[in-house]
Amino acid sequence: MIAPAKFSRSSNAPTIANTAMTSTPVVPLISSRTAPQAAAIATISVSAAQTAPASSACPTIAKPVPAVSPLHATANSADSRLAFPDGSLMTGSSSRPPWLYHPPSARSKASPSKVYTAARTVLGEPRRRAHFMEYRRLGRTGLKVSALCMGCMTFGRNQFGVGELDEKGAREIVDACFDVGVDFFDTADMYSNGESEELLGRVLKGRRDRAVVASKCFFGAGKWPNDAGLSRGHVMDAAERSLKRLGTDYIDLYQVHCWHASTPIEETLSALDDLVRAGKVRYLGCSNFAAWQLAKSLGVSERRGLARFDSIQPYYSLVCRDVEDEIVPLCQAEGVGILPWSPLAGGWLSGKYRRGQPRPPESRYTDSTSAFLKPDEQLVYRTVEILDEIVGVHDGATVSQAALNWLLTRPAISSVIIGCRTLKQLQDNLGAVKWKMTAAEADRLAAVTAAAPRYPRWFTDMFAGV
Repeated sequence: MIAPAKFSRSSNAPTIANTAMTSTPVVPLISSRTAPQAAAIATISVSAAQTAPASSACPTIAKPVPAVSPLHATANSADSRLAFPDGSLMTGSSSRPPWLYHPPSARSKASPSKVYTAARTVLGEPRRRAHFMEYRRLGRTGLKVSALCMGCMTFGRNQFGVGELDEKGAREIVDACFDVGVDFFDTADMYSNGESEELLGRVLKGRRDRAVVASKCFFGAGKWPNDAGLSRGHVMDAAERSLKRLGTDYIDLYQVHCWHASTPIEETLSALDDLVRAGKVRYLGCSNFAAWQLAKSLGVSERRGLARFDSIQPYYSLVCRDVEDEIVPLCQAEGVGILPWSPLAGGWLSGKYRRGQPRPPESRYTDSTSAFLKPDEQLVYRTVEILDEIVGVHDGATVSQAALNWLLTRPAISSVIIGCRTLKQLQDNLGAVKWKMTAAEADRLAAVTAAAPRYPRWFTDMFAGV
């Protein structure tokens, strides 16, 4: 029996008084449009007959309590844990179900009782499935994003040789993402010289409102001096061109791709603020900034009352943890969300590269010198060997999943950007949110891959307890 959560209105804002629960139900979360599917969904019945006095605008609601799994327990006791019949879990950052939808049946019938489905669904998709995705806030904002973000660098004829997905392949990737709850997609105007944005826009047509779309500006495809950089003119023009290629009238997260030394950051932030105020951009982010550059940007935004950077995209992986010296502490202090790119170190942590074994013929790198990212190969081998041991005690887990899983345990991470050239690669990466490594396993990896702290970190660490 579920005791109702009673809503009362004593002022302009409602307050909630939760009564004790005698049981904790398991709430199946699946999308529904047909009667059999609707019958499988836990519902919240809101009846006009159950409301407080007629003058009250707040009804009494019977609210299911999500099940909490010890595997996903955190220090935040308010986090919701919504369980599916197959045992998969969805986690969120609110004590309430993260989304409330009105199914068509409730909208079409004139009835004193309205039905809300406590589900995160992809309505209208030909494939309707329950999913297990975790959702997190983008930094300190109210925007929720999936814990995994689909990087779209492989969409189109990529100039860096990392993939050449056509529209059919891009659609298959996006469909597979939606199937498991990934709704966050990251692209840039430079990826495949704009073709990545075009393909993403086409495959999202008719379902744009279900996606959180991020793009970036800095590098330009033109040959003129002002076709690149972060000047006011280029930022405004680049945003308009991205909107056109994406076939949308707004970009959820607009990011500057790197720092531009020859443009005052005040000029860049003023242009970005104008885009936010015009409704063409909703949130701002940066990528590949040093800590001092991000700190200066945040200070300018605060001092001038401008929209600020709410996220940063750095290179971050088990074998490259440079950001932990300065950027991660800054993001923790200022509420900036971290979106790591290349979390598998350009494929080095995929499990394909192992000590004493020949490189697979389909691999991108013949040796570390041919790679854009050049990690310490011995560190890669040591890390993969420990990842092998960890996945050995987690049924069905893979090395790449464990590497992604570790990043999801790090502080200030809002979402981890994954990339793929094939559906097989994508399906493997998506499995990273189906399980969680233990704190002991995460600490072991952190100890093995940690670099010697650099000054002034080692100095301040000596006095951390003072």
